[in-house]
Amino acid sequence: MGELAPVVVFAFNRPAHLSQCLTALAADSLAPQTKVYVMADGPRGEHDNAGVSAVRELISDPRWKQSFAEFELRCSSANRGLAASIIGGVTGILVDFDRVIVLEDDLVVADGFLKYMNDCLDLFTGAHGIASVSGYCPLAKIPDAYEYDLMAVPRMCSHGWGTWRDRWMSVDWERRDYSEIWTNRLLRARMTATGEDQLYRLRRQVTGVIRTWAILFQAWLILENKYTIYPRRNMVNNIGFDGSGTHTRAVDKMFSDIDTSVHGLRIHEVDPNETVIKAFHKVYSGGALGRLKRFLLNIFPPRIA
Repeated sequence: MGELAPVVVFAFNRPAHLSQCLTALAADSLAPQTKVYVMADGPRGEHDNAGVSAVRELISDPRWKQSFAEFELRCSSANRGLAASIIGGVTGILVDFDRVIVLEDDLVVADGFLKYMNDCLDLFTGAHGIASVSGYCPLAKIPDAYEYDLMAVPRMCSHGWGTWRDRWMSVDWERRDYSEIWTNRLLRARMTATGEDQLYRLRRQVTGVIRTWAILFQAWLILENKYTIYPRRNMVNNIGFDGSGTHTRAVDKMFSDIDTSVHGLRIHEVDPNETVIKAFHKVYSGGALGRLKRFLLNIFPPRIA
């Protein structure tokens, strides 16, 4: 393992969440060798001032500089929003580095997360069919016949992830016309293979209902026929399913039990597995009523203004 990938942490107005995030990251055995950049967004209005101020006080604590190889703050006076913050922040880091690990302030990671992420970023550097790697596993139970420690899945993950400069810089963030994902049978099947939610989220994005970077990265992944690497043992706990987040609600809560045996993971090349992909589809597709609603909405491409 050469120089470790930098970690960028995105924060806004939740000091209690951010404190847990940074404390867990600082407890990782590779923390003293890791550069950490905190991107703190500005307030949307006066109602955010107290939370934003508390976040900036927290990240100004000298203990963080003592915990990591470097600890740099990049604070915005204006509110950029999560999508613009992540696209701009990750892009800015990748100007200086060829890879990056990304966390949001509501993610608590296991000790061993940094080694796993760096090992994966090293191994798959030249594997251009891999768009990103993640330390999160949404499956409470891995399919019985699947014996490998890594899974290649055509679905991006924003719960503790990493990527490379050459992949990230290839994404067209301004593109709006994704109608071919609806009209091309192979693309549509690939988009929905890991969950019926994906096409519905893309529809909401291109019609202006939501504004998120993640579904745009997912659409690029589908169009370019790429995969994300997931571990079979979960090492990320999302503590943001409490109504405090922009895109996370209590009703959306996913599997988050951290596996304490993550140090034993075997990092290796792996091929996509249909049984695993079907397991992802089951987790992310939701109940029968929701699936029917999304199916009916997605029969035809959306009207894009």
